[in-house]
Amino acid sequence: MKKGYLPQTVGLLLLLIILLTCTGCISVQNPEITVQKISITNVSLQKMTWRADIQIYNPNSMEVQVSDIDIIVSYKDENAIKEIGNGNYETITIPAKSSGQISIPVIVENTDIISTVLTFLKTGEMMIITTGTGHYKMMFLENAFSFSHEMSFSLDTIESTVKNTMEDLFRTALGTKTTIERVEDLKTTVQEGVGKIIDVFTNDSPKI
Repeated sequence: MKKGYLPQTVGLLLLLIILLTCTGCISVQNPEITVQKISITNVSLQKMTWRADIQIYNPNSMEVQVSDIDIIVSYKDENAIKEIGNGNYETITIPAKSSGQISIPVIVENTDIISTVLTFLKTGEMMIITTGTGHYKMMFLENAFSFSHEMSFSLDTIESTVKNTMEDLFRTALGTKTTIERVEDLKTTVQEGVGKIIDVFTNDSPKI
């Protein structure tokens, strides 16, 4: 064996011994996910934005890189679970025995906005369900994790400007519904009137 290879070989053997020794003494734990707050940051007829404030705790003795965090925010409507929207966060590195904070926007668009707003204003409170998945890396280890969290979301916790906008949307939706009902009533009345006119002409027509 050449002398140049000896230090490298010894170094590799020492590293292997250290890794084998530490395999039994290092317990790798998944990051601990806590959904601290769910809030509505913006609402309009075109788009509704929710925000999930999440704390990630690293219980390990080495820093961990958490990535590809995908969440789905839903709410309970009686016995049904209805999805509000989804969001994602790319990467955060968290030191050993420390916590990191992230905020994930959740976008709701089009018809889902009205149904969500109407349900919320009708009950005044929602049970929000946040489910998610992610990955983490620590040295040569990589693993996936999942989490789920439920919390009560009250109308009283919403900022006044957002609450006012939601109530305006509610009134707009009611007004639209009333307008549609009036059009349907008018349509029925016209149809009945035309039917009567046709009957008159038919009955008065001279028979040949």
